[in-house]
Amino acid sequence: MQDPRRIYVDVDDVLAQTGRMFLDVLVEQFGRSVAFDEIRSYHLGDSFRLQPAELTEFMRRAHLPEALGSIEPMPGAAAALGRWLRRGYQVFVVTGRPPATRQTTLGWLQRHAMPYSEFHFLDKYSEFYRDPNSTPEGVLCLADLPGLRFCLAVEDFPGTAEHLAGTVGVPVALFDRPWNREVEELGGKNGAPLVRCRGWAEIERRFPAP
Repeated sequence: MQDPRRIYVDVDDVLAQTGRMFLDVLVEQFGRSVAFDEIRSYHLGDSFRLQPAELTEFMRRAHLPEALGSIEPMPGAAAALGRWLRRGYQVFVVTGRPPATRQTTLGWLQRHAMPYSEFHFLDKYSEFYRDPNSTPEGVLCLADLPGLRFCLAVEDFPGTAEHLAGTVGVPVALFDRPWNREVEELGGKNGAPLVRCRGWAEIERRFPAP
C-alpha cells in the first residue's frame, strides 16, 4: 500500500502572522517599538532587547488567548491548504507553541477556515519535554519526524527547517522571514532541497507536485 502524501505545515509565521502580534505586545506591555525587519534573531530576548525576566513575562503575555486569538492569517494560506487536500494530500499542521494553547490554537484554525488533516504540537526547541521518553501523547519530538514520511514541509524556524531538509531529508519551503535570512538554500549533497519562498503563491509555484 502506498504511503499517504503528507505535508508538514507550521502555524506561526506560516499560517499566522505571529511576529506582527509580538510587536504589538512589545509596544503595549513594554513601550518598546521594533520594526518587523529588525527581528533578525529567533531569540526574542536579543531581537527585542529584553532581559530574562522581561522575556518570561513577554512570552506569557504573548501566549494568552486574547493575544493568540488576535493574530491575522497569512494571505493565501487557507486556499493553498484546501487545494492540497482536494488533490489528495494530508496536511499535518504543527506548532512549537506550549501545549496549553491547544484550545486557543484550534479555535483560531477553525475561525480562519484553515483546513487540515491532523494537528500536533512539536517540541521544536527542546523546551517543554527534556526527556523524550516522557513526551505526552499528542506531542511530537524531532525524532518522530522521519517516521511520518513527509513529502514537503513549510517552516520558518531556521533550526527545524535545516533539520527537516538536512537530517530527515524532506524538501522544505522556507517561509521567508527576517530571522531566517541567513539560511542558505540547500540541496544535493547537503540533503533535500530547502527553498526560500516569499509567500504562499510562491510555495505553490515552486512545489507544484510535492
